[in-house]
Amino acid sequence: MDIRSIAMVPSWAVVFFPMLIEAHNRATGSRATTVREVWPNLEVYFSGAVALSSYEELMRRQIGAEDMVFIENYGASEGVVSFQDHPDDDDMLIHLDNGVFFEFVRADDSSDSPQRLSIAEVEPDVRYSVHVSSCSGLWSYGIGDVVRFTSTDP
Repeated sequence: MDIRSIAMVPSWAVVFFPMLIEAHNRATGSRATTVREVWPNLEVYFSGAVALSSYEELMRRQIGAEDMVFIENYGASEGVVSFQDHPDDDDMLIHLDNGVFFEFVRADDSSDSPQRLSIAEVEPDVRYSVHVSSCSGLWSYGIGDVVRFTSTDP
């Protein structure tokens, strides 16, 4: 098939790609060694669920295309947190319009009652733990992740 984009968890992709190549070679008798040889028009990989950075180099080799575009999103069971809005910039925009209210606690605040900050109060280059309240019933739930804002505008 003429596959041009794919969305997958990176840790699954690095297992799937060799299996895809093997199945293709078995079915066609060819000797492909990269995904691009199987899907020559593959251009975009949409990533989520785990950090792309740990897998991107291996995936580029498996795909066989330095020009491959990778787009990452940060979704959690609690809701979509952020998404990459430009392929040439690894920064992500926080998704503020999806029924999830975000609060942030400085990761270096070890007090018994740390101050919770709204998105309007965060500062760039400070590490924060993420807490969410949602329309699905979560209330001030710490999701266990730490983020760092690179900018507050946008």
